Amino acid sequence: LIYMLPLLRQYAFLSTLLHNSFKKGSSPPASFSFKTPSGATTTFKDQLADFIDADKEGPAPDMRVDVILWVHPSPHMQVVFPMGSSTANITLRILGGGQVEITAENVLGDDKDGSKKSVSRQDLAKALEYLEDLGKWAEWIRTRLA
Repeated sequence: LIYMLPLLRQYAFLSTLLHNSFKKGSSPPASFSFKTPSGATTTFKDQLADFIDADKEGPAPDMRVDVILWVHPSPHMQVVFPMGSSTANITLRILGGGQVEITAENVLGDDKDGSKKSVSRQDLAKALEYLEDLGKWAEWIRTRLA
């Protein structure tokens, strides 16, 4: 049984992610913004908590999220959604123990100008693990990286 726990956590996270993202009667995500006093430093975890607890400032523009799921040899997802004037395309894998690994993405750029260096693939993965909802995750990415 001990050897099965990572596999059970893997599929429990996949089940939770699918349920939260596609549950009946779910509404589209609202626009969120990060507001901190000038000069204040916040941690990545604080920003995620602020994002979840932020006041809704009105409906977000129509945003369709396309998801492709395959489960062999391990659960993978390709998530595609509009981001500014382009389209975000992120491929992720759910590892044993329910951890997320971003295997491919086009949202972080090459970081030559330094504008997006505060977010890494690991940060994107941890955000999805924390939010457990593809719609909220896509909106978080759009507000953070667009």
